[in-house]
Amino acid sequence: MKKEALQFFTMASVTITFFTGLISLVIVGIWGIGSNLVQIESGYSVMLFALATFGWLIPLQLLSLIRMLPVQRRPLRIVFPYVESLFQIAVFVLYLIGLNTAITSVNFTNIGMVTFAAAMVIMAKVVFAKMNEYARKLRKKNLEESLSRD
Repeated sequence: MKKEALQFFTMASVTITFFTGLISLVIVGIWGIGSNLVQIESGYSVMLFALATFGWLIPLQLLSLIRMLPVQRRPLRIVFPYVESLFQIAVFVLYLIGLNTAITSVNFTNIGMVTFAAAMVIMAKVVFAKMNEYARKLRKKNLEESLSRD
């Protein structure tokens, strides 16, 4: 039991560190593209901004559970995923604007904020799609194993 708990906390720490570092690299990359897109006063503030951004990416993707709502009419079923994605992005951008105001040592310009938000949304969608793909493969494998035992 202790071994599994230690392994879980180790993997969680490695994952948080990896994605915080990746988001920090995106911020520094935007700064490298144009120093007028983001003003950075300290490396600590970049890591803090990245950690706060990562902390929101998880609830942002959990908002995709809205897709589980039953929609009866065909036109609404077609439009609903796009509305749901637009809602996620709007809430995330509002969070980033508030974060940009709260952490004053990392200051994005308007174009820099749009660039950062787009990069984060794309990165979150890719990671979430890969996680879903892996979960489907694992579920299929477990189903095949249970059927082969019977």
